[in-house]
Amino acid sequence: MTIVGHFISGARVAGVSGRNGDIFNPATGEKSGTVALASEAEVDQAVKAAQAAWPAWASTPPIRRARVIWKFKELVEARNHGEAMAHSAERNLKEHGDKVGPAERGQIEGDIQALRDAMKGENVEAIKAKTEQLAQSAMKLGEAAYKASQGGGDAGPSAGPGEAAGSAGAGSAGAAADEGVVDADFEEVKDEDKKGRAR
Repeated sequence: MTIVGHFISGARVAGVSGRNGDIFNPATGEKSGTVALASEAEVDQAVKAAQAAWPAWASTPPIRRARVIWKFKELVEARNHGEAMAHSAERNLKEHGDKVGPAERGQIEGDIQALRDAMKGENVEAIKAKTEQLAQSAMKLGEAAYKASQGGGDAGPSAGPGEAAGSAGAGSAGAAADEGVVDADFEEVKDEDKKGRAR
């Protein structure tokens, strides 16, 4: 389960207050982790660190500051995507894990852990790679669940016995309808001929 600490002076700091708050998944309502609640001393430490960093940050050219913020945005988005993928895979594994073999299940579980380990760091490309790796392995679980929902059989293009019978019936009905059709020749009568006959 995820445990969120503090981030002070560019480093992760575990909470020392002994107080924690629960984190809930807004989509499911399930508890997904805990966050450390800071003590007064920890808050003071974070404020002092920010004050000390401000002069250098304020003198940094806007373009460089924008790049830092953009990289942070990419990291947040990669982690959000990875967390969504991991949560989805865990849920599907819980609901449909019995529809795949031990090897496939172990592969998915290993990929979930590898992704969560990558999300602890700040390497965006590594997080994206692990997310894609999990997506590929979890796809097998989705295919197995879909086949199970279809009754275990593959729907092919060939017609079944009922469809064949329906086609045969339609053919017979068409043949019966054709038996009542009589071929006939016709001759176009022009207006002059009509007037002549009328006299």
